[in-house]
Amino acid sequence: MSNAVEIKQLNVHYKNSEFSLDDVTINIPKGYIVGLIGENGAGKTTIINSILGLQKQYTGVVEIFGETMDLDNTELKEKIGVCFDEIYLPKNLKIKQVEDIYRKFYPRWDSNFFNQTLDFFNISQHKKIEECSQGMQKMFSIVLSMSHQPDFLVLDEPTSSLDPVKRQDVLEIFQTYIAEDEKRSILFSSHITTDIEQIADIVIFLKAGHVVFCEPITTLLYDYGMCHCTKEQFDQLHQTSMIAYKKEIYGYSVLLDRKQIDNGLPDHIEVENPNLEFIMNMYAKGVIV
Repeated sequence: MSNAVEIKQLNVHYKNSEFSLDDVTINIPKGYIVGLIGENGAGKTTIINSILGLQKQYTGVVEIFGETMDLDNTELKEKIGVCFDEIYLPKNLKIKQVEDIYRKFYPRWDSNFFNQTLDFFNISQHKKIEECSQGMQKMFSIVLSMSHQPDFLVLDEPTSSLDPVKRQDVLEIFQTYIAEDEKRSILFSSHITTDIEQIADIVIFLKAGHVVFCEPITTLLYDYGMCHCTKEQFDQLHQTSMIAYKKEIYGYSVLLDRKQIDNGLPDHIEVENPNLEFIMNMYAKGVIV
């Protein structure tokens, strides 16, 4: 399997800060959507900045399509689309003016995609950016990042300010983007775990600068199990079946390995499929077995 991005033993240390990114090794395969999750300060933005060449001081290897990011490498930059949490453009520009500027720099600029997608979102090209709502600005930023048909799309909280209907529309656009060309890839950083569940093929969870897990979404949702139990029931659980647990007011929440549940469970414990939010909370706040 060929990779769009390869990160090997990435280390980042900030002066006068306790935070560090330590020996992070991850791959983003071509044709895949990779979800990046973690608490604030876990290192998500540092990884994104390292990939994009915005993080200057680090050790390790960061390659996009086999090349190290060089901000002067226009051919490589043309292959990358970026949507940050905020839009960094002069707010007095009209949307049409922004397109006029962008299409001069991108040989693969697709005006049909740009115009049709903005129409789909009911965004007028004659509006100034400052006249658009926060949600409209976010959708415009997404469309702008995709209109030059990049091979690798980096999305930092792309759906954070959107209502549920628009979020669904945007997620479907991302899925179509991948389906149209299986060599394309997406790195999707978000706190909205339901969005990650819906479209990600692989999920990477960061905690305090370390990769806790990098797993296919199907493994997380179907090979893991969760249960809620009393202290008496918890005491009867086999440790081999537990991945993590957390003491709650009423008893215990437990993340289980379904492959090990054959060892048996106490009576009256019901095992359910976990969601990504539960898994993330267990790894972030629970006791890892």
